[in-house]
Amino acid sequence: MKLFQEPLLHFVVAGSVLFAAFAWLGDSDEQTKSIEPVRVGDGELKWLTETFKGQWQRPPNGQELQALITELIKEELFAREAREMGLEEHDTIVRRRLAQKLEFLLKDTAKVVEPTVADLRKYYEANLDLFRVASKASFRQVYFNPDGRKDAAADALDMLERLQAGDAGDVAEFGDRFLLGTEFKNLDEQEATGMLGEELSREIYAARTGSWAGPFKSGYGYHLINVSERSEQGSRPFEEAREAVLAEWLRDRQDEVSRDYIARLRQKYGVVYGDEVAKLLSPGPKADVASR
Repeated sequence: MKLFQEPLLHFVVAGSVLFAAFAWLGDSDEQTKSIEPVRVGDGELKWLTETFKGQWQRPPNGQELQALITELIKEELFAREAREMGLEEHDTIVRRRLAQKLEFLLKDTAKVVEPTVADLRKYYEANLDLFRVASKASFRQVYFNPDGRKDAAADALDMLERLQAGDAGDVAEFGDRFLLGTEFKNLDEQEATGMLGEELSREIYAARTGSWAGPFKSGYGYHLINVSERSEQGSRPFEEAREAVLAEWLRDRQDEVSRDYIARLRQKYGVVYGDEVAKLLSPGPKADVASR
């Protein structure tokens, strides 16, 4: 036991403890020095101010700006510590937000290259169906409501004969009240289908202009139709469609950049499928995995 009473041993133990403590403090200081501090400069100040103005339609006052800076620092510190703790791992919301930010960057990258007029003309000619103008029609109708008539179809046929003979007088005085009106201007076929139904819309766009036709049955009842004007479907001239052509060209360009980038990422990281997932994605008949 005399060994533990030796002054030399005490000196060695004390020295070792001090050396370890200084080494730990030194490592801690080096680690702290290597961490980039939170920086709040003119750029952040401008961003905070513009964001506040966009939301409240006025610039922030001094007290509000101080609160915004304090909140920004808190948010950045919390975010850094959360990443340090690995809290972003396996978080669906964080994963989706990061993917969205990267997707936005890819879209911006696609916008860097501006197409020439020749590029747009070539795209326009290769995709004429994208720039077609739907046929439109202007027409009048006389409506016959089967709920208020003994034989609405017969009444409509009788009125058609009078209209074709030119002795019906004011059309507005005949027929029954129709909630959507009696005159329609420049309706395309999709609009007419939504308002009057597919069958009646088809008859309208097949009817001759300038004469009464019918009666045509719809879900509402019976209709007599007089098409006064109809424009046929066709492609818009390039100059008229130029903005739409540019928008479609950019969308295709963004899709192309995204596909190429995803392909490179798949090569970089690799993708491994489980057995059931592989069956679902195989080109053959799909297994009924969900039912199992």
